[in-house]
Amino acid sequence: MNIVGILAEVSLADVGEFNEVAASPESGRWLLLIPVVALALVYGIYRFFNRLPSAENTPAGLLTELCQAHCLTGSTGKLLHKISRAAELQQPASLLMSAAGFEAAVAAASRRIRFGKSEKKAIALVRRCVFD
Repeated sequence: MNIVGILAEVSLADVGEFNEVAASPESGRWLLLIPVVALALVYGIYRFFNRLPSAENTPAGLLTELCQAHCLTGSTGKLLHKISRAAELQQPASLLMSAAGFEAAVAAASRRIRFGKSEKKAIALVRRCVFD
């Protein structure tokens, strides 16, 4: 049997029944469900890749979180990390615990590193923002 013979056996009634099944009301529900599932999948992927990083439980991470809580970000936060390393503090976050501890750490760090004019201004800003 050849292709023409197979095509000749298909009647218009058979094609009509196929179209009625495809156009049933239930098939419309499936067509609406496809975009909803696609949007949910895209949103899930977006949320997975744009989630907040978990907090680091390290001494330096604690100092970073304290700096963010006191709005001391950027160069001021880096300066505080530099001071804590130069003062050889075991717990860098102790820098922000008391004014006396801060002054002692700055004095110890000033023996090792030389603070410039902008760094001295940043240290004064930290004193005002955190301890006053």
